[in-house]
Amino acid sequence: TGIPVGTVRFNRQNSEWEVHFSLDPEHRGKGLGKFLVMSGIDSIQQELERVTIVGRVKAENTPSMHIFKSLGFLKTTSLDTANSIVYRLGENHY
Repeated sequence: TGIPVGTVRFNRQNSEWEVHFSLDPEHRGKGLGKFLVMSGIDSIQQELERVTIVGRVKAENTPSMHIFKSLGFLKTTSLDTANSIVYRLGENHY
């Protein structure tokens, strides 16, 4: 219906692009987060060649971990200094 329910953005960190997303709490649990991140990935991959995409997830944020894993992100570190788990988009994603 044209009502914004979330946002996705990418920040460049050296040679990698870190994906960040948020979804309105009223719209969580409906599969929209996965669609939002997937759409963002598709857009950045169309604009840039051979882009490396990573995501950082707070250790307690299991819904976001599920989204990254379901899109083909692979866990690269358990916890970084910000108490986050780092995921990197694999070669064979969604």
